[in-house]
Amino acid sequence: MRKKVVVFLVLLVVFISASFIFPNPFLHSASAEAMLQPRGAGGLPPLLSVSKLQGADDPAAQPYVTGVGGTNLTLKSDNSYQSETVWNGGFLGGAGGGGLSQFWKQPSWQTGPGVQNQYSNGMRETPDVSLDADPATGYPVYCTAGSNCTGGGITGGSSGWLTVGGTSAAAPMWAAMIALANQQAAKAGKNTLGFLNPALYKIGSGSSYGRDFHDITASGSNDEGFNGGAYPVTQNYDMATGWGTFDAASLAADLVSMK
Repeated sequence: MRKKVVVFLVLLVVFISASFIFPNPFLHSASAEAMLQPRGAGGLPPLLSVSKLQGADDPAAQPYVTGVGGTNLTLKSDNSYQSETVWNGGFLGGAGGGGLSQFWKQPSWQTGPGVQNQYSNGMRETPDVSLDADPATGYPVYCTAGSNCTGGGITGGSSGWLTVGGTSAAAPMWAAMIALANQQAAKAGKNTLGFLNPALYKIGSGSSYGRDFHDITASGSNDEGFNGGAYPVTQNYDMATGWGTFDAASLAADLVSMK
């Protein structure tokens, strides 16, 4: 009998946190795991963490990765989108990260409204984008590990449905959206999206920005705790939430149209 051999090509996307959780036992292990994925495999972009300090950590701020910050999401009664603020739960509640690289110069593609600001010094700025990361408004996960189901960044009981947060949750959600966008590109007979940052900053500087992104503008700042709030939210790009969070269908369509 002949056997069919099915080969699955797994395209990994490295999306790691841009958060400060005190303590955060997942930050370093997540970053170490991220380093296993070479940049550009399958044409998919790596997204890495930024530091809890005012200077962005490396490799988070490297010019060929995309940093993901955090927000707090509010939904309407029908679960449709209502609003977001920068994630900042205080000293023990966690917060999104962002800042200036100490090593990497600002790439030529990092331009647009808000990029040149009072903190700019010619170095790479992070994060580039954000997504819901506050554990209070996070992601439902079903846990069967008993007493191990509780821990840093997780709220809930001993087992069953829990809510997880942190930008270590936000980054994989970005990866999932880009994977779907790549499927959309393939259906249209186009190449995968590849390195995202130039396209993201082009969209942020153009007329489709308000359609593709939720610009986080409510008063607030990131990196609460040691820094007392490092970078404030502003209109357009800022080092608290980057360009903001995606409208998945709209952003995917525009990214595909740019290929």
